Amino acid sequence: MNNLVDIEMTQPDFEEVLAAFVTIRQKMPFLSLISKADAAVFQPMEDGRKPFVTKAINYADADIRLRPEAESHVAAIRDNNLHTQLTTLLHEINQLQELVENTRRVAGSEAFFYGRYVYNLAQLKLKMKEPGMQTLVDDLGKLFKGQGNSKKEIPEP
Repeated sequence: MNNLVDIEMTQPDFEEVLAAFVTIRQKMPFLSLISKADAAVFQPMEDGRKPFVTKAINYADADIRLRPEAESHVAAIRDNNLHTQLTTLLHEINQLQELVENTRRVAGSEAFFYGRYVYNLAQLKLKMKEPGMQTLVDDLGKLFKGQGNSKKEIPEP
């Protein structure tokens, strides 16, 4: 068994990370929750549209005749800047999510591997008529049933 993840995240560190998420939410109270139906109404501004919007804002900056009203122009600048900032944050969040998911998968796989090892060892000891093993095998067996067939071999004790 390769032990790729052998880390103990202390409770204070875990709580500090959770508090950082609270801080992020507090610093960004403007974040919106919209339904899928509502989201379909808004046209996304992805990488291809960003230069268009930036150039349009620059033209309106240079020529007042292109501004429908002053406040909408200032709001468009704020929206464009916020979009840029949120895009940067989204890239960071996506990278962090990938790292968390991968590490969670490895840690869970290693723990599950160990659990299967213990279960197999208990079954072997039951076959060898060691006392007290039937209860363990029955208890673990109820939990193990329905877990699906693992593609990896169940470890031999």
